[in-house]
Amino acid sequence: MKRFFCFLTVGVICGVPASVWAGPYLQIQFGPSWPGDICENAPEGRRVALEAGGKAGSLFGDVAALGLAVDVLWNKSIEDSTWEEENDGRMIQRVEENKVERWIMFPASFFVTIDPLPGLIVRPAVTGQIGLNMMVYANREWIGTAESGDWQKTSDSGFYPGLYGKLSFDAIANLGTDAVGAMLGLSYQWCRPRRRVEDSRNVYTRKDMSGVGIHAGLRFSVL
Repeated sequence: MKRFFCFLTVGVICGVPASVWAGPYLQIQFGPSWPGDICENAPEGRRVALEAGGKAGSLFGDVAALGLAVDVLWNKSIEDSTWEEENDGRMIQRVEENKVERWIMFPASFFVTIDPLPGLIVRPAVTGQIGLNMMVYANREWIGTAESGDWQKTSDSGFYPGLYGKLSFDAIANLGTDAVGAMLGLSYQWCRPRRRVEDSRNVYTRKDMSGVGIHAGLRFSVL
């Protein structure tokens, strides 16, 4: 059965007429996102992650593109205590860091973009992605007093692999030529990577990284 699907895929690709292949496709984008674990655990005001990504592939006619996508998502959250104290007759603000969390996520996926109305000046497009995710989570807490103590990592710190899916809706406008376009879009990603708890065989810790994102970017195509 697996061989059948492999031969079928190769046959479909090889059977596509050369005229359908319009040329290479490239897309870059950047924007904020709100994954569930960050929104739930980060302090108020720091519950947004930044995400950058790129896609490279081939066009099929003027209405579809497929290829590979790589994204990077990161967030650093700091919980601190702030107070004022007098020093040489002046009030000085002191800040003590109590907890530092970091999320760094590297999903790699296959993508398909459908651009059904290429003739419009401003047109809609939809992109679907599916692939694998790799995430590093680090949570350090200060144990002790301000004068003496040490940073310690929590037990859920470590590497989290998992599956990854994403659906994006974009508005695209050409920038003087059909080969270059600006885009603004909304996306939702599905991702719940997990890590096995130390000294256990079947107990896992999950991080819910599903959530909404907003992005802006550019896309390039050689027609």
